Amino acid sequence: MELTEYSNSLADRLQSAVGGKATDGWVDGYREAMSAYLGELYGNEVQGRSQVVSRDVAEVIDGSMPSFMRTFMGGARVVEFQPTAADDEDAADEATELVNHFWSVKNNGFTNTYTWIKDSLLNGVGVIKVWYQEEIIEPARREAVDVAAAQAMGLDVDESGTVLVSAEKKRRTIKIEPIPPQEVRVSNRGGSSIDDVDFVAHVKLVTRSELLKLGVTEEQLGKIDWDADLFDVVPDSNAEESAIANSYRVGYNVNSVGSHSLTSDLIDDEALQFCLLVDASVLIDQDGDGIAERRRIIWAGREANVILYDEPTEMVHFELLSPILMPHCLIGNSLAGQVLDIQLIKTGLFRNGLDNVAQQVNPRRQGVVGQFNIDDATNPEIGVIERVQSIGALVDMPSPNIVGEVNSLLEAADGVRESRTGMRKFSSMLDGRGQNAYSETAFGAGLVENAANDRLDLITRTFAETGFRGVFKKILRLIVEHWDEPLSIRLRGKPTTIDPRKFDIDMDIMPTVGLGVNGKQQKIAEADGMLAIAEKVITMQGGLMGAFIGEKEAYNFLKASLVARGEKVVSNFIKDPGAQEQQQPVAPPPDPKLQELQMKMQLEQAKMKQDADLKREQMQAEISLKREQMLAEMQLKREQMMLGSNGGVNVGNVRMGGQVG
Repeated sequence: MELTEYSNSLADRLQSAVGGKATDGWVDGYREAMSAYLGELYGNEVQGRSQVVSRDVAEVIDGSMPSFMRTFMGGARVVEFQPTAADDEDAADEATELVNHFWSVKNNGFTNTYTWIKDSLLNGVGVIKVWYQEEIIEPARREAVDVAAAQAMGLDVDESGTVLVSAEKKRRTIKIEPIPPQEVRVSNRGGSSIDDVDFVAHVKLVTRSELLKLGVTEEQLGKIDWDADLFDVVPDSNAEESAIANSYRVGYNVNSVGSHSLTSDLIDDEALQFCLLVDASVLIDQDGDGIAERRRIIWAGREANVILYDEPTEMVHFELLSPILMPHCLIGNSLAGQVLDIQLIKTGLFRNGLDNVAQQVNPRRQGVVGQFNIDDATNPEIGVIERVQSIGALVDMPSPNIVGEVNSLLEAADGVRESRTGMRKFSSMLDGRGQNAYSETAFGAGLVENAANDRLDLITRTFAETGFRGVFKKILRLIVEHWDEPLSIRLRGKPTTIDPRKFDIDMDIMPTVGLGVNGKQQKIAEADGMLAIAEKVITMQGGLMGAFIGEKEAYNFLKASLVARGEKVVSNFIKDPGAQEQQQPVAPPPDPKLQELQMKMQLEQAKMKQDADLKREQMQAEISLKREQMLAEMQLKREQMMLGSNGGVNVGNVRMGGQVG
């Protein structure tokens, strides 16, 4: 596919996608729900009358959040991978540790979970983005050098006359970020799962300065359509007082006929000019083989003028969370939507009740014209004397007391709210299953099930089986795809090495989330009950060497009791009898001065050895030479002696041995 055709296809897909505006149904009543949550006025208020607003939406949302957060973040682990085959146990354990590490330690797990859940309760959908990223922890360092000398040494000198001194250092990680639902665009084609849609994107405005920080070149910036009207594609721009319009007020215009536009052509500071940045998961036939493949594409500009990233992928890097599922629909209903009408009704009842009480305390009056003092009648002071010309000239008008009826109607409205949402009074005492702790005894008896609590149970299970299950599977997939070496992480206070290369994304495991589903006291009671049974069995079998429970099994019972109490580092209390002690003390980093001293000593020792070897060789050479000289002189003497006996030659000056020469 040609580049222009490719860019046009992406721009068209974005234009036809839905999302971000109340008019297209992507976020059901987002603005209305947010206004109700904040307790904003409805606009039908009357001057001089009560203007109180009931806060049912906020009470339901904020009242249910402790239950959901306790369920998903109250335990030592957010997720556990349970093996379905015996040979998957070790892999499941390590996958559990690694995924929890990336969720809670490498990313802000608590805040991400809170935002994701609250978005879904308020808007009907929460959106989270998960992706692999290489972060630069130390940039490459270059230094200016003598070009000729550096080239003579074989160094790589760039055009500016510098050489690479230290290479760029990167750190691989998994990034997790909840994004505002109004910044998401999704195709209206697809099934009820985010993994089936052919187009889903995160859309936001970025400035020229932000793009430069992302590594976009000046040449690429020149291709971006900075004067494009982004009103119909930017997040939440269909209202004149939207957040985007307020953020970029200088570029937000309403012309004389009432139409709107959102451009950056009126911004004087070029660094603050903004454009569209789109991070999309797209099914597209890039290679023209007739089969669309999944790709992650990031581009800048409304018309996809500059593509910053384009790689094939096996997954959609978004995951959705909805509290109330709708059959065959991608997006469900919000918890806030269940009480919007209740809040409106109760607001009217509150106002009428308060106005009625005010009329009982300060009733309206009727008087005979000219028979009373108007200043006295309108004086708000307590105990003021009112002057009249005759008895009965100024009397209070009777007002019926409707407070009792208002209270009855408010109780009826609360009953409807409870049946719709599962939120009852004393909801702050909800445990991890959304149940009222007043129904739990001090001895840890089971919590009483009822219809209202079942609603929160269902929402909790829906969260676990949809969004949370999906995002943790995607984290595991990213780890398997991008790590080709062991990972060193700190678990339970100790450094641990885990090798993701032995993981198989399709291994027989099922992620179990929502581990805080029971109250803490109930967990402790269950663990202690099992421990008591174990003690009886150990007594019955006469110790830990019996047929039923051994040392390892007893350790597991004690460990379960400690984990139920929230202890994360079990080894601080008990020792695993089956664990092999592998104490590998980590050597401290060597002292540079000591290293230098050791090097000098080694050099001196090598020189001394070399000198000794040389002297030994010289001595051996001298000894050999003297031996040869001695033999030669002895031979000469014998010859002279033979000559002397024959001819009388004097041989007295011949010496044995001596210096050469």
